[in-house]
Amino acid sequence: MRKVSAVVAGGETRSDSVAAGTAAARVDAALIAIHDVARPLVEPDLVERAIAVAATRGAAVVAIPVTDTIKTSSDGAAAESTLDRSVLWRAQTPQVFRAELFRSLIERARAEGYRPTDDAALHETYVGPVPIVPGDPRNLKITEHGDLRAAAAILRERTRTR
Repeated sequence: MRKVSAVVAGGETRSDSVAAGTAAARVDAALIAIHDVARPLVEPDLVERAIAVAATRGAAVVAIPVTDTIKTSSDGAAAESTLDRSVLWRAQTPQVFRAELFRSLIERARAEGYRPTDDAALHETYVGPVPIVPGDPRNLKITEHGDLRAAAAILRERTRTR
């Protein structure tokens, strides 16, 4: 925990939590990396790759291609259309940005009442495309009880192979 300089309380929403963490980051930080606590299985090399891409290109989002067929439904009762999965990616974290730019994007979004579900959306909306860093399916987001069983299996496998 030598690298932890502060513990910051989360906010009501993801956007609020990210804004609070960003405000607490060192003013002279070159990059801001955001990582979900719900993704505890991230490997250090994935974090390092995302940081390296953001350092050279200004931003990075870790993501994996969608392999399922995705349907849209406005009422949750009937499928209305099928999205082209060849252009769909599942965003993961970390997501990394040049600090000065990211701080300005947070302020702009706050002023406009824009509350995206992830941080790359800020960059996509106000700046443009975000470079993708190939993610890892084992960088699992734990949101449901079954995810805990999957995480336990991943950890058992890592223990066997290390």
